[in-house]
Amino acid sequence: MLPFWGACDFSAGTKVFFDSGDTAAPTGGAGSGTASGGGAGDGGSGTDGGEGTTDDGPDPDLADDDGDGVTVGEGDCDDGDPAVYPGATDLCDGRDEDCDGEIDEDARWEDEYEDNDTTAVFLGDLSGGGSLSVDALLDSASDVDRFAFQTDDSSFSLWDITVRLSNIPDGYRWRLRWIRPDGSVDEVAGAGSLVLDASDEAFVDDAGTWEVVVQPEDGAPCDARYLLTVDFSG
Repeated sequence: MLPFWGACDFSAGTKVFFDSGDTAAPTGGAGSGTASGGGAGDGGSGTDGGEGTTDDGPDPDLADDDGDGVTVGEGDCDDGDPAVYPGATDLCDGRDEDCDGEIDEDARWEDEYEDNDTTAVFLGDLSGGGSLSVDALLDSASDVDRFAFQTDDSSFSLWDITVRLSNIPDGYRWRLRWIRPDGSVDEVAGAGSLVLDASDEAFVDDAGTWEVVVQPEDGAPCDARYLLTVDFSG
């Protein structure tokens, strides 16, 4: 007769055999599962409630309610707006879209002529006469816009040129400057609208590239576009 084998530890995974006079079999019968680990209703032994949760419920740092691909824990400062997240373009709308604590700092890219702070955007050739206009913006006190155009100086005619800056926002003073082909500079500053004009001098060759510079003296709102016009006859 086979001896009785008992086990003091009846924890999961332990097999208990009895002397039945026949072939020993695990308690509960084959495939019953009653001796396997993690029985029904176990639910796991973790305390975090599953991935992305804490003992108190879902982890708020892992929330991405607006579906923009950036979680609150990754710096999304407005998880109710998919246009707001770190790295977004911060346009001129009074909001901090990129969550960096600054507002509207990328508004300048709404201006098709940027980046022209140091290098002038060439507008065209006005040789023989013509006009051009620019609808642009200054977005801050540090923004500078530079434009350039070409003129000729026929020995058979005299020319006149007028550059006008209008729609300067109320309450602000701006500066308008041009650099002539010979390198000389003229400028005017004020509010409302500003004008620079000049006329050809006989027997003086003034042909070449003119550069026009627009900049604020005391600030510029990013939502106010100005109009720059150039008229050349000659």
